[in-house]
Amino acid sequence: MARTTNTQWTITKYGQDTNLFTWIEAFLVDRKAQGLSEGTLNFYQKKLKLFIEYCEAMLLNQITEISPSFFREYVLYLEDTDHNKAWRYACFRGLKTFLYWWIDGLHQGKNQSIHLDSIISSRTA
Repeated sequence: MARTTNTQWTITKYGQDTNLFTWIEAFLVDRKAQGLSEGTLNFYQKKLKLFIEYCEAMLLNQITEISPSFFREYVLYLEDTDHNKAWRYACFRGLKTFLYWWIDGLHQGKNQSIHLDSIISSRTA
């Protein structure tokens, strides 16, 4: 049975696995399969590991639970934990790449519609 959630940002799911950690692992495998350099793979692993730790602390484990306010709270968390602007931007870049991969690359807009711009806060730049 299809699961549908409609809010300010619309996500329509058709029975696929929505476990965030499963998708992050799949993203990392995909990046490795593309032959990215070890440094780039380490970049993604480190930045997404920090996001995973934050999600676990906030008891968020479904990718469909990432909302604009959750994303902004993560950015504020990075600010509050004394990460400098360059580090926060790097974390944002890694997370943004993952989310675009999930939305556009994997689902190609067929089963999923999301307004990523509503999630991304201008505070990250």
